[in-house]
Amino acid sequence: MKKTLRSILLAVPASLLLLPSTVNAQCSGGTLAGNIVPTTTIQTVTVPSGGSYFTFTGVAGATYMFSFCASEGGSASFDTQLTILDDATGNYAGGYNDDWCGLQSYLTWACPSNAVYRVLASQYYCTTNATSATMAYKIMPPPNDDCVNATYIGVPSTVVGNTIYANPDVAPTCTTSDAAGGGVWYEVMGDGNQMTASLCGSSFDTRLRIFSGSCGALVCEGGNDDFCATQSQVTWCSVNGTLYYILVHGNGAATGDFTLAMSEVYVQPPFVNPSVTAFCGSGTVTINASGSTVYNWSPAIGLDTTGGPTVVATPPSTTTYTVAITDAVTGCPAYNTAQVIINPIPVVTASASSTLICGGGSSTLTGGGASSYTWMPGNLTGTSVTVTPTVTTTYTVTGVDGNGCSDTASVTVNVYPIPPVASTSAPASICIGDFATLSASGANTYSWMPGNLTGQNVNVAPTTTTTYTVTGTDGNGCTATSNYTLVVHPLPAITATAAQYTICEGSPSSLMGSGGVSYVWSDNSTANPDTTYPNLTTTYTVTGTDTNGCSNTDTVMVNVLWAPPVSATASVPTICSSGGSVLTASGSQSYTWMPGSMTGSSITVTPSSTTTYTVTGMNS
Repeated sequence: MKKTLRSILLAVPASLLLLPSTVNAQCSGGTLAGNIVPTTTIQTVTVPSGGSYFTFTGVAGATYMFSFCASEGGSASFDTQLTILDDATGNYAGGYNDDWCGLQSYLTWACPSNAVYRVLASQYYCTTNATSATMAYKIMPPPNDDCVNATYIGVPSTVVGNTIYANPDVAPTCTTSDAAGGGVWYEVMGDGNQMTASLCGSSFDTRLRIFSGSCGALVCEGGNDDFCATQSQVTWCSVNGTLYYILVHGNGAATGDFTLAMSEVYVQPPFVNPSVTAFCGSGTVTINASGSTVYNWSPAIGLDTTGGPTVVATPPSTTTYTVAITDAVTGCPAYNTAQVIINPIPVVTASASSTLICGGGSSTLTGGGASSYTWMPGNLTGTSVTVTPTVTTTYTVTGVDGNGCSDTASVTVNVYPIPPVASTSAPASICIGDFATLSASGANTYSWMPGNLTGQNVNVAPTTTTTYTVTGTDGNGCTATSNYTLVVHPLPAITATAAQYTICEGSPSSLMGSGGVSYVWSDNSTANPDTTYPNLTTTYTVTGTDTNGCSNTDTVMVNVLWAPPVSATASVPTICSSGGSVLTASGSQSYTWMPGSMTGSSITVTPSSTTTYTVTGMNS
């Protein structure tokens, strides 16, 4: 069965990515096809069939490459597998690959120890076949063979390596220039101390070069051929933050194992006081240094001098001053810095939600451009504060930013006076059914409640005592209110009565009003009681007024009875002295004669002189 390659993307846990190397690395056995001698140059060999192996002598620490890929010069018509075995035991030696370039194999293998090993070329699933193939092989140079792949090391540290398969390097002359045998590269970061790179104790005649700069533009810092016997050692003064490249190579074509030991001697920097000073806008500070007798300060901008232990700095902007001395122990330059920070003055702003308010109103003040704010007058704090000034007031805010620098800004809140709104009524109080005119003053426009009336003068006729509120607005839009309570008096309960409700024609009747303090009768009389002599039945109206001036009316009817049509006759209208006459009355029911106060419808009289008799008749 032949496997087919397809592109399938699977989410495989990282822990399983090595499974092909561990599961399929059981290929073993095989048929010896010969011996190979890998070098640093790619070579090829014909593999007679799948299941053949070649022996080679491995060097501990060397990395070997075996490939059936065309990119290295290999080829195969079958699905290949590569396995590294220990020749003495036939056991798996830790190197395996199945598919790398399509179905073909590619393997790099780090030799663990000096021994003879087999490279076994098998068909898929470790099977054999009778088809030949071409395998490419070589010894890989060290991973740090060139400058751009330099291995980073720290200080202090000790690393071991070898230059056996390193390629020759093209590097500038640096005290010692010979590098025919090839070398390897390391890099170390300078920290300002005196550093030493030593190859003492290595197994071959070494040379050592130290560079700064970059791989394309290296600058020599120091080199050495023989320091400890035929081994090399270089000591240099490092600059803090500078990356240094270390080239380890041999004398001529010499190669071998080496031990690179990194060490350093602390360089004491000068003491600086103050080390950091901050000002707002500008400032001047005296900086003192100690630890040497000679001092050099830079940059010169803002300094009164560049030499000596004490300088006066007035920089135009934030400046870091560096003082340089020579360390008495190492002879290396030592540095320290003093920073003078010039923080900008914040541009503080102040605004108001309203710069024109009416008395009793408020405005929200807002500051900007800083971190914290204090407002005066009032000693209020906060980005936004609410104020209620009674007069036009200028508020000043002091803003402080995160650096402690401050600035001020001001905003004026103009306060318009409240209009002196007043209200009156004419009349001051009313009776039910009357109206009053309410009047306002002190503003430009007016609105009255209740009633939602507008105007300076409004007419109202409430039925009960009512408090009216007028809101006056002046030309500035400011408002004020005034209240007026209009008292509404009830009408008096006026009653009209008569002493005689029924009279005879020509008789008097006494009329009486009550419930008020003054009265006017319909006969225009203001008397109370009022005596009247109606000839006909008459209804009298009285208008009574109380102490509040409120009036009401009532009526009373006087019934007038007509007089009976009485007539009188004399039997003898003319008599002689001592004679008599019979007087007779008619038209009524009872009669009274005068003079004489005689009664009856007929009486006899004997006057001694001519006499006029009057009879009064009374009906029912």
